[in-house]
Amino acid sequence: MPNTTTIIRKVLEGRIEYNDGHFAVIQTYGIDGVEKNILLQTIQTH
Repeated sequence: MPNTTTIIRKVLEGRIEYNDGHFAVIQTYGIDGVEKNILLQTIQTH
């Protein structure tokens, strides 16, 4: 089976739900097409 690479591009909007300067929680929402207004992912950063 040959290796293939698929590139997917999405237009997103992010909302910061929590940020104390050391830790943040960001929720991403789709803003285009069929993913419009759908929660796509929650990202936590340190």
